[in-house]
Amino acid sequence: MSKHSVKSFKRVLALTLTPFMFSTCMPWSQALTASANEVVVSDYDTLKAALEEGGSIKLDDDISFDTSLYAEENTFIDLAGYTLEYTGTSEAMAMDVYAAKVSFSDSSEEGTGTFTSSGTLIAATDAFVTLSGGTYTANDTGIYADQSSVTFNGGKLTAENYAVSAETKSKVTVNGGTITSNDDAIEAGYNCTVTINGGTLNASDCGVYVYQNCSFTMNDGTINGNYCGVYAYQNCSFTMNGGNIESDNYGVEVYYSSSANVVNGTITSNDDEAFYVEYNCNLNIKDGVFTSLDDYTVSIDDNSKAVIDGGVFNGDVSAVYADDGSTLTINDGTFTAEYYAVYAGYRSPLTINGGTF
Repeated sequence: MSKHSVKSFKRVLALTLTPFMFSTCMPWSQALTASANEVVVSDYDTLKAALEEGGSIKLDDDISFDTSLYAEENTFIDLAGYTLEYTGTSEAMAMDVYAAKVSFSDSSEEGTGTFTSSGTLIAATDAFVTLSGGTYTANDTGIYADQSSVTFNGGKLTAENYAVSAETKSKVTVNGGTITSNDDAIEAGYNCTVTINGGTLNASDCGVYVYQNCSFTMNDGTINGNYCGVYAYQNCSFTMNGGNIESDNYGVEVYYSSSANVVNGTITSNDDEAFYVEYNCNLNIKDGVFTSLDDYTVSIDDNSKAVIDGGVFNGDVSAVYADDGSTLTINDGTFTAEYYAVYAGYRSPLTINGGTF
């Protein structure tokens, strides 16, 4: 089995952020909701002034602007079917949110409310950003979060770069809607927490990429990634309780002292491993359906450990493959492949206590 290089760390391009980048993070709480004292805006100056005061804001016309907006007060923004468009430099952001809660929605019956940016859409520091309807597009990163909470409840978020890029103990939660990226749909590093409860993620690279001490839990929803559905690198944990992951290459990659626990769900690779574990990693599978149309279904490599207690494994070459000092224990499950139901290679102990082969 050929080795492949670790995906290189990727960082957001320089953003014009507030200078207070490392203040203490605000305590987590519910998203801001609209209040009765609503301010109706139809131009940039009125919108800018309303953001300085905070509260509830409702668009009454399309607004185009080329200078970044700043939100440092708790604010609820209703797009109301109109378009908020940033046309300034691609190296900046449409809105900079610092130490505040900002929620977006679209109350229009047609659902035509739009927030778009020629650069990054939103940069958040010590902040809470919630999207609950509308269409959001960015020519660079969709939402950049540092020590912040990002919640996506519905609508559409599309970005040329990362749809969501989070770091430094940020939290990303997806409850519904569609997130699409020409890179990674969600990229998170340095002690972040990612939770997917529903919705659909589409990515040209990885659906979810977590690195350096992050945790990712998938309870439901769908992830489609071209390179991989999920990539967990360096001391990360991945838990899958349900949902569907599909990729043209790797369904899930767990790499370099990371761990994965699959309780249920469906993972499919169209041209590589459905589940690939390498370099001192741990994998536990309770149940689920795992399919590889053109390779090993589950591959454990380089001193990794796997325990399989159940599930259905359909492979082209092999349903389960262990090599290079890895340990594989099978207690139950159904294993089917064109060549080997189970293959244990060099210095790789295999224990079979049950299952159908």
